[in-house]
Amino acid sequence: MGQQRPRTRFGTFDWRAMKKTAREILARLGLRLDVSQPVHLLSAANCKLIEIARALNRNARVIIMDEPTAALTDREVRRLLSIVRDLQKNGVAIVYITHRLDEIFDVCDRIVVLRDGSLVDDGPVSDFTEGSLVKKMVGRPLESLFTHSPHPIGDVALEVVGLTSEPAFRDISFQVRKGEILGISGLIGAGRSELAHALFGLRAYAAGTIAVNERRVRINSVADAFRLGIAYLPEERRSQGLILPFSIQHNITLASLKRFTRLGIVSERGEADFARKAATDFTVSGARIDAAVSVLSGGNQQKVLIAKTLARNPEIIILDEPTRGVDVGAKSEIYRIIDDLARRGCAVILISSELNEVLAMSDRILVMREGVAVRTFERSEFSPEAIGAAAAGQKVLSNVA
Repeated sequence: MGQQRPRTRFGTFDWRAMKKTAREILARLGLRLDVSQPVHLLSAANCKLIEIARALNRNARVIIMDEPTAALTDREVRRLLSIVRDLQKNGVAIVYITHRLDEIFDVCDRIVVLRDGSLVDDGPVSDFTEGSLVKKMVGRPLESLFTHSPHPIGDVALEVVGLTSEPAFRDISFQVRKGEILGISGLIGAGRSELAHALFGLRAYAAGTIAVNERRVRINSVADAFRLGIAYLPEERRSQGLILPFSIQHNITLASLKRFTRLGIVSERGEADFARKAATDFTVSGARIDAAVSVLSGGNQQKVLIAKTLARNPEIIILDEPTRGVDVGAKSEIYRIIDDLARRGCAVILISSELNEVLAMSDRILVMREGVAVRTFERSEFSPEAIGAAAAGQKVLSNVA
């Protein structure tokens, strides 16, 4: 794309030559694909490799990679980093933008730290440790990144018994209490997001029961979930949570327009005042509230999505990968918001692939593997080894989920 395409002697596109070139470049990246198939059928990792192949086809000597591993599994990350190293060896200069600190120390030679649009530091990787890097990024030590304050645990807000939606998950049972943060951990494909979709009316379930505040309910739609005081922050903000051409204001208020509506007419002033206050409360920065949400950074987009999710004042909140693809500073602010929700008495379900995040923020952790709840850990039992073993299917002590 974006290059002069070869033509036949008849003036038509030379598709055979283009496919041959595409195959050769993909082979350099260790990728063997049918080059005629649509890109939307590919995995996220292969889509990222297609982008790199396009840059190589232009004989690029400098490649800027902006969060290249944000949506990849650990195995796909390792594969991509291996390709980055090969590009380095072949003399390609790479600007690697990421919030994953382990990747920085794995493949980078030099680190440039930015904070609030200003240069904070610039030096070889050997000058930094993970702790010192975080401190430069957020202005405070690594130990203060997470916020988990004591908060009273109340009555059961949500109870799930035997919930099943084959083939994604089966026989899932758990409780979440008011003021409690229940972490849900597990490997990619464990069925965590599908479980969230069922609880929010986005996915049908064939068996099992759901009770909200000790009253048995049936959730068949998002409208049902809203009426029951359930909110859901989706895993993919750009495709599932935000309307990118819409303004920051309209994204924040989109799910709660009723509160600004009278006789079928939306009060623009009321909507704007609410959005402005929410943007301030959630420290959304980078643009005025009438600007398109697409102009914001990933972290600020995520905070807009959180503001939208909480605008209905839900009692039960499901957060699916709430800090994916955001910088360390935004993560710290999101952790503060999650902790504040629990202190206010909300029941919080935190789904995350980042084990440190789940360990630091949760009061209990439910581990899922291959669609089954394999164990629940109390906070006194938390350890990365035990939770990792349960998620990977290694031998663990039995426990009810």
